[in-house]
Amino acid sequence: MVFNLFFLIGLLFFIIGLIHLINQIIFVRSSTIIEGRVIEIVENRDSEGVSYYPLVEYRNEKGEIKTYQTRSWSIWNRRYEEGDLIKLRYLRHKEKDKVYLNSFSDLCSSSIIFFVWGFILVLIRFDGQ
Repeated sequence: MVFNLFFLIGLLFFIIGLIHLINQIIFVRSSTIIEGRVIEIVENRDSEGVSYYPLVEYRNEKGEIKTYQTRSWSIWNRRYEEGDLIKLRYLRHKEKDKVYLNSFSDLCSSSIIFFVWGFILVLIRFDGQ
């Protein structure tokens, strides 16, 4: 019974990862690449260590100056420095800006996490049988 629960949760995680990946592919195909400038490197300290997040300023299609701060795989984001010009993926969706760094980790990290956990839980189910 417990192993069936692992299988169901694993399958659910896998489906969530797949849906997220499909949404990201649609976003990449619909979005445009714009340039942003790193205005600050935000440091976050918690029980797991230190993480760094670039705070990026960009100009949307209306000409308004906006900011974006990524939260994905933040340990790798230390490679950015204040003043760096970086590429962003931008889409105006339902009167709201949708923005990601133009990087594999920012676009796909959530999908990968759900895929991996789904795979592990499904493996536990089959290993326990």
